[in-house]
Formats: sequence, structure tokens, C-alpha cells
Amino acid sequence: MKCRVLLTVIAFAVCFSLAAHDRDKQAGELANIKLSLPQTVVKRSYDIKKGAAYSASALLSASHPQIAWIEVRLLENGKEAKFFRSARNAEQPMRTSVVFHSGNCDRAEVRCVLLSDAVPGSFADFNEFRFTSCDDVRIQSWERRGPSRCVRKFAKDGSIVLIPNKGRNRGTVSTILTQYVPGSKYTLSADIISQRPGAGEIAVHLGGKGMKSLVLRSYPNKKLRERHELTFNTANYTWIMIELRCINGKKFNAKPVTFSNISITPAL
Repeated sequence: MKCRVLLTVIAFAVCFSLAAHDRDKQAGELANIKLSLPQTVVKRSYDIKKGAAYSASALLSASHPQIAWIEVRLLENGKEAKFFRSARNAEQPMRTSVVFHSGNCDRAEVRCVLLSDAVPGSFADFNEFRFTSCDDVRIQSWERRGPSRCVRKFAKDGSIVLIPNKGRNRGTVSTILTQYVPGSKYTLSADIISQRPGAGEIAVHLGGKGMKSLVLRSYPNKKLRERHELTFNTANYTWIMIELRCINGKKFNAKPVTFSNISITPAL
């Protein structure tokens, strides 16, 4: 009898743990979700703001095409009000997403689904799953990544100063986007102030495992003060690095380059 009660308590604890694991997640988190049995569903639940846009996405791959997808159910005062579903998985891994507007809803339930009539032995991987606000882009601290081929200084107003040296290579400071909407366009922009023309530029690096990387960069500044803009598409890339650059060499040695009013905004 005691053994039966103990097993019941353990089973209840396991069920409670699983339920807690599937609710009240933090927006912006990354997770890898693997479904290995047909008719399997893993749910994530989020508090959302009314009148805001969001995206649920994952790098989706599966043992067979057309057997897995992402669902989003929006709740208003505890009742389901809207329902969205992504396209089913393709033969090759691809980033799959559902982009939606919350309207009057205050909660979103996101489900990773493996089709109920998938053949035995089927599986689906939802790698790098993330739930993000479409109006919010988050980056690591510029100070987190080590200095590269130049002296760098960070001002309280958010501007960044790079001091070139006599070396050949460019001096840089960079950071990583940690939250963004896949398949969307953004614009990196900054004011570049220098003592000589041709001293600074901005760049974006995009890549991912098994993907050909892409580097986009602006031209070196032609005036002592000018604003640079660089628009990029997040597409299916799994990592995005943004970079501020100064040109090293005798011509620019010890002449600071200041990057101010740095921003990353959705491109219309």
C-alpha cells in the first residue's frame, strides 16, 4: 500500500513538473525541442501585450516532409480568440515562423506539433526555437566582446570611440543580435565622426551552421561627419553580428573615430 501511494505521488510530481515546464516561458529564450512520437505536442505559453506584433519561429527539420508545424493560439480573458499555423516542414531544414498581431489578446500559446498520422519512427526537431516581439531587437553588450586591433572607449551617452593605430587591418568592435524576427529586414545605422575622411564604416555578418556566410558593409565615410545606414534581411540565418570599424594605418593613427546614435530598427 505504501509503495502504491509513493508511486502515485511520484507520478503526480512528474506531471506537475512537465506542466510547469510548458508554461510561463520568457520571450526571447532559445530552446531545442525534439518530438519523436506521432501526435506529440510541446506547448509554450507567454504573456503578451495587446496591440503588438510577435513571432514564433524555429529551425525546423523532420524525418519526412510535411509532418510538422508551429501553431499559435491567442487567448483573450482565458478564451481562445485567434488561431495561426505555419507551413509544414520541407525536405530540407528551414526556419519556419508564425508572425501575428495580438489584437485584444493577452496570452499566446505556442505549440510545436508532430502530425498524428506520421509513420512510426518519425521525428521532428524544432531547433533554436524562439518567441520574440517584432518591435524589439536585443543585442549583447558592446563591451562583452574583446577589443580587436584598436583601442575602444564607451561613453555614457551610448557612443563608441575607436582609436586607429599603425597596423594594416581594420580595428573593430562588435556585438551579437540575441533577439530578432527571422525573415525580416532591419536597418543598422550610426553617425560616424572622424578627423579625416575614410576613417570609419559599419558592417553586418550573417551566418549559421552549414550556411554560406554573408558580410555586408558600408563605404568608408567621405565626410568628417555623416550618417551611415545598412539594411539586411535576417532570412534563415541563425546568428547575426553587427560591427563598427575604423581604418588603421599611418594616415589615421591616433585619430579617434566616434560612432553615435547607433540603432537597429525594422525596415519598412
